[in-house]
Amino acid sequence: MVRYFWMGGASGVLAGTVLGLIMKYVQQVTEKDIYTLLLNVDFIPFLGDQEFSETTEFVFHLSVSFLIGAGYCILISSSNTETLPGRIWLAVFITIPAILLYFPLSFLSGSPIVKSSDWLSFYFWTICHLLFAFLLAVFVRITSRFS
Repeated sequence: MVRYFWMGGASGVLAGTVLGLIMKYVQQVTEKDIYTLLLNVDFIPFLGDQEFSETTEFVFHLSVSFLIGAGYCILISSSNTETLPGRIWLAVFITIPAILLYFPLSFLSGSPIVKSSDWLSFYFWTICHLLFAFLLAVFVRITSRFS
């Protein structure tokens, strides 16, 4: 079980890194602040009052990605999901809450980052998170070959 935790966590960090870099690129090209929203911690009571560097906020994001990846890999190890398409669908299923977090995060952010009614931003947010799900499944498949 410990092996799955670390293997999934590493895969989550890899997928989360790609997610963050792509969201940063999309934000630069479209001027939709989805990357800023991804890194936002204003709504967390004990963190919201502090100023963090982009790198620190990215580490927070990668910590969440680590936990999602670890949970995903543990879930795979206890299920009969052996095909890559099945694993991708499972990754999409567990990523749906992260996609839907767009609405409370946009509402709860201390400063207006994106509006919850900005459907183009939500579209980019969704596409990027679906890519995260796909990459998570692929990276778990790759890392499982090395363990």
